[in-house]
Amino acid sequence: MHDSEHAPARTRKKAARVDRSTRVDVSTRRRLADRCETRDAREARGSHWRSPAERSETMATRWTWVRRTLLALAIATGSACSAEPSECAAGTEDCPCDATGSCEGDLVCADQTCRAPREITLEVDDDDARACEVLLRDGSGEVASVRFPRAAGAHVREAPRTSISFAAHDDAPIERGAVHVQVLGEGDFTVERSRCFDGSGAEIPSASVRIGG
Repeated sequence: MHDSEHAPARTRKKAARVDRSTRVDVSTRRRLADRCETRDAREARGSHWRSPAERSETMATRWTWVRRTLLALAIATGSACSAEPSECAAGTEDCPCDATGSCEGDLVCADQTCRAPREITLEVDDDDARACEVLLRDGSGEVASVRFPRAAGAHVREAPRTSISFAAHDDAPIERGAVHVQVLGEGDFTVERSRCFDGSGAEIPSASVRIGG
């Protein structure tokens, strides 16, 4: 009686142990299957697949390359900025005109650049003339400006023409070299028309203005 009473209990314990063993085997097989599946999937994705560690290493390499490139650009830019400044001072020959559009000495500002002009005088061929008006037209030479060292005068330029008016300081003939025309280029300009007036303001039909030396 004693053995028969305890037989069912021993059977149940043995069955429980078998059941736990079966569950362990099943769980182990599942983990192995998952590992195999993960490995197979990784191989199927090929070289494009990267583990987190591999991706982190790749990004670090890329950022290192970017930093080196930016550093090289910064050095190159700094070298360019630290280059010696241009020696071309504003207002000097073949350099930009100054802030007021002027140049040093006898230089003239043409196309925002200070240039050295040639000077050609205008001559009046009548001693009775006290004032004259003349219209010049650019030729191979370009009128840049006009000076009046021995007369009172003014000029207005509307390329390719320059209008000039000048008069003697006193009731006397207009001196030679009274008007200096500053010219850029190797050529000359032409006198398109001119007229002169005597001391009373009357026009002198025979008087004219010509290009001097």
